[in-house]
Amino acid sequence: MTTATSTPVGEVPALGLGREQSQAWVRLALTIATTLRQHRLDRGRAAFSDQHAARRRGAQYAADLDPRVAAMAAADETAFRHAATTDTDATAGFEELTSPEPQFRWTVHTTIGPIPEHAPSGGQGRWGLWAHGRRGDTELSVFVVVPDRDLATALRNEVTHDQHRTLLQLRALGVYGCLRADHARTQLRTTDTQFTENVRHALHTAWPDHPDLATTVLHTDTDSTDPDSSNPDNRSLEDLHRRLRAFDEHGYRPADVLAAVDPDRLDRAHPRADLIAALDTLAPGAQRPSAAPGATGQAVPRRGTDLPAAAQLLHRHLDDGTTAAVTGCRHWPGLARQLHTWHHDDTTTDHLTTELARIPTHRVQTARAPAIYLRSILDRSITFRRRHDTTTEDVAVGDVADAESTVDESTVDEQVPPTPFDIHQLDPTNALDREALLASRGASTAADDDYIDTILTADIGTNTRTTDDPTQPATTRPARFVRKRQSTHTPRQHP
Repeated sequence: MTTATSTPVGEVPALGLGREQSQAWVRLALTIATTLRQHRLDRGRAAFSDQHAARRRGAQYAADLDPRVAAMAAADETAFRHAATTDTDATAGFEELTSPEPQFRWTVHTTIGPIPEHAPSGGQGRWGLWAHGRRGDTELSVFVVVPDRDLATALRNEVTHDQHRTLLQLRALGVYGCLRADHARTQLRTTDTQFTENVRHALHTAWPDHPDLATTVLHTDTDSTDPDSSNPDNRSLEDLHRRLRAFDEHGYRPADVLAAVDPDRLDRAHPRADLIAALDTLAPGAQRPSAAPGATGQAVPRRGTDLPAAAQLLHRHLDDGTTAAVTGCRHWPGLARQLHTWHHDDTTTDHLTTELARIPTHRVQTARAPAIYLRSILDRSITFRRRHDTTTEDVAVGDVADAESTVDESTVDEQVPPTPFDIHQLDPTNALDREALLASRGASTAADDDYIDTILTADIGTNTRTTDDPTQPATTRPARFVRKRQSTHTPRQHP
């Protein structure tokens, strides 16, 4: 008699790579990726695709143009100080907070509130922070503009705790934000990718209550959801960019130009066509829009260098080929700004005309960065003429022609203003340090940017105080960033 076994039949083993072979292939892939990344970093290139790098540079350029923390301009400071100290309806929403105990005999009084609408930085929900520190006869006042109330509150709480140290750091952060914005606006010609990001940011900044309309305007012509693509009479996205770039070349920021157009008056079926029609009524050199569909009639402030005017100055003294090489250089806006300064200075205007007539045009055209090369020659010669009387003794033409040897090749790069902070000493759980990390992105090597991105996205908790009551306990910090905190008083809010 045969007895059936109750033991289950095991699965047939499948053939494949063993554990050691799989681990070896993974190690090989990681080694190749690391080697390729280091190879690109050694040559100053981003450790990812060129397309991704271009988009990242564009986003960084837009962030530089509109920094999260920036020092107030004189008009902003006057308007904010008046609104904060006047007992009127303008003080509604303003909050005051004083540091509880003097630290190193420093006492800091802070005021936060919305930027008045009539101020240059007013609107778009922007807030201001006024921090005033005192120690005996020594005083220090810092005024900064931030995008919203939450960030103003978080920075206020940090300043009232650490007082003198953070007060100085807040001032450095505000000044650095202005430096990066000025550099992006006046020293570099934007690439197409950067300008596209600038237009996208400008639309959402100018029309904060119409995000869907801004998205519709930015749809590409090949997008089937774009209502403008079905009508051949409507304008393309390239046409919109071309008009906004013309304004930008004349010193008008795209955000300011778009703010002069009323989005409520645009046709929702074809908003881009109506927007381009409204822009066509505004000559780039005009100070006030004319009455047209979509125009609000508000003045458009000029906030940059008029590049066409500077190009006309070169045309009067240089041949067409040299002028085209200089104005086509990425660093042409920086030279144009300096040309305006020299041309409108009585002590240098004659020297500028004389030196432009002596420029070695062939060397300028064949230079790696023609605008930087021409600027170095002019700066060297004009500085020499200003220091010495050259009516009887002139600079030898050969010396001017040999100025190429004195050009610092490192200036051919974008030369973003270096960050004033040691990024490796900044605490990402501190609101002020976190903003310093964000502001330092793009100012150094790709490895430093990777470190900033890693530390900002790490899951280490946050101690940013965004509630109305700073006496509430903060999120626990990791042991690496633990530091003593003081208690605060509840801020006094104006009725």
